[in-house]
Amino acid sequence: MPPLLPSHLERAIWQADASHYFENSLYIRHPETLGLYSGPYVVSRIETGELHFSRNPYWPATTPFFSSVNLHVVQTPAELETLVRAGKVDVFSTLVFDMGQKLAHELGSRYQAFYAPSEFLAHLRINFDNPILKDLRVRQALLLGLNRDGLVKSVLDNKGTVAQSLLSPFMPGYSVVTRYPYNPLRAGQLLDDAGWRLGKGAIRYNSLGAPLQFELRYRPNFPWAALAPQLEAAWKALGVGVKLQVDSQLSADVADARDRYSGMVGFSQSLEGGLETARFWFHSSMIPSAANNWRGNNIFGVSIGALDIAMDGLTLAGCSVEPRQQALAAVQKAYADNLPALPLWFGTVITLADKRLDGAVDARNFSPAPAEYWRFRF
Repeated sequence: MPPLLPSHLERAIWQADASHYFENSLYIRHPETLGLYSGPYVVSRIETGELHFSRNPYWPATTPFFSSVNLHVVQTPAELETLVRAGKVDVFSTLVFDMGQKLAHELGSRYQAFYAPSEFLAHLRINFDNPILKDLRVRQALLLGLNRDGLVKSVLDNKGTVAQSLLSPFMPGYSVVTRYPYNPLRAGQLLDDAGWRLGKGAIRYNSLGAPLQFELRYRPNFPWAALAPQLEAAWKALGVGVKLQVDSQLSADVADARDRYSGMVGFSQSLEGGLETARFWFHSSMIPSAANNWRGNNIFGVSIGALDIAMDGLTLAGCSVEPRQQALAAVQKAYADNLPALPLWFGTVITLADKRLDGAVDARNFSPAPAEYWRFRF
């Protein structure tokens, strides 16, 4: 029998019919039952899209200021925006930067905005079957040709962090790595060294007369709709031709990505599982093939020996602080030195809190604080 808690309420249900316990549990059938929760609030009512909480009469610590709290469950950013504009939301956080920033500007008289760095990395994934982009010198030149500080300012209103590798300076395990500051002169030199010379129409060509051009595919949403034309313009100044391709069906989960996406693809992805997540994106053993039953997630065919070795080292590093820190640093260095993708920035989490409230935002990370700390300002 599993350790059912609270046992004085749940054990009898399990003993009566263990095979249907999860349908019959009080958490499902009567979630308002006192004793199911040990925090300052308990569920009092559940409606479609909304949870209602009231004070827990058995809570032994300080009584919360508010007698009840309501939690809205939304499916889309548009639904959240509608609730906020209707005055039904006092505190919320969002990763949808354009919506959050718009609400912060337009409803600034009511809400105070807080900005915190997120772990969502905006980067350009690269098809390593593309002979142009497979050349490290070309990838380095393309990154050096981008004024990423300027892009963060123009697209994110200066509310993001330029990415140098897979971890931001605000994430545990961050290590200083090779940087690619905006340097179009050096970018041009690298392209010259790679055999791409300026020719007719201010476009670069190789010795066979083939133009330096590739496709950039992206979704028709923020930030890519605003960012892609700026990338095209920056690379055009280097003599690089970019074919912009809007794709509303863009997915990072297709096994045939290298056939479908011939050049670069813009993605915003999270390292929710820690830096080990990058193994699934970039380790050569994760390239979908018959050998792994087409299950690999390295759908762009990245195969870089130094990065494989570093990621293998992280897998074997264990949990001891020093070996793990060294392994994390090695992965970040291999990424920055070899550029399996082009890192752009780490995004921002926006939290808006009603100015009438005090204690609604955690001062350590600018995220919503537990509701028992909320109170009106006096």
